[in-house]
Amino acid sequence: MLHCSRDHRLLENLSKRRQLSSIKPIGIWYSPLLPNNLSEWQVWCESTGYGTGEYLYEIVPDYAKVLIVEDLSSLENLFKTYTNSKCIDWSSVSRDYTGIEFRNFARLKQDLVSVDLASKRWPLKLLVLSLDCNSGCIWHPNALKLNPLC
Repeated sequence: MLHCSRDHRLLENLSKRRQLSSIKPIGIWYSPLLPNNLSEWQVWCESTGYGTGEYLYEIVPDYAKVLIVEDLSSLENLFKTYTNSKCIDWSSVSRDYTGIEFRNFARLKQDLVSVDLASKRWPLKLLVLSLDCNSGCIWHPNALKLNPLC
């Protein structure tokens, strides 16, 4: 897993942040490494012209308390358990987990393609579309190993 950043003080800054009710959690985001030695996030950034930052880190999450969202059922369960007026209460999620990982992004996106603004599933689609690729987020500094690559 790789993380690209403009900030070299990741763990220091992570411990000062608080979770909110919002579309996405606050933390260190990472994405899987592809066979070309770029992360899915880097490929997405290159395809859209979005910058990645000058620092690159290998992220090794401690999966013991990472919530895995890999299909529509697990995404719906996340919303059913932690939704606070159409947004996820990430503060509540952070009391139960040290991070979250979204897998099978393309499948999740496809499963929600027909959802429109009036649907009860709209918040799910909004979250999935905000991800851009398979990715995860760790919000507890002790729940990952961080290895600087450059």
